[in-house]
Amino acid sequence: MADTMNGHADIQLPDGRILAFSCLFALAPFEVSPLIPQQLDLDMYQGPLGSTVTTGAMKEASMPGVFAYGDAARPIASVALAVGDGNLAGVGAHRSLMFGSITHE
Repeated sequence: MADTMNGHADIQLPDGRILAFSCLFALAPFEVSPLIPQQLDLDMYQGPLGSTVTTGAMKEASMPGVFAYGDAARPIASVALAVGDGNLAGVGAHRSLMFGSITHE
C-alpha cells in the first residue's frame, strides 16, 4: 500500500486544469439497506446524502423496542459517533427491556 501513496491528491477539472492537495475529504451519498426498515415500517429521514432510520435520543426507532445507530441512523459516517450511538442504543434497549418503554426526547 505504501508504494501507491505519493503524499498528495490531485484533482483534474473538466477544463483540464489540475489542482494539487495534500488530502481530500469527500461526502459520498449512501443508502441504508431498505429491507429491514421497510419490513418493520420504520420512519425514515431522507437527507441530502441519503436516507437514515429516524430515532429518538436513546436511538429507539419509530417501532418500540427497535433500535438503530451508526450509519443506519446518522448521516455522518464516523466510527467514533457510531460507537457512542451504539452505547446509547444499548442503554436504551436495556431500559426498554427493564421498564417497557422509552420516552422520546
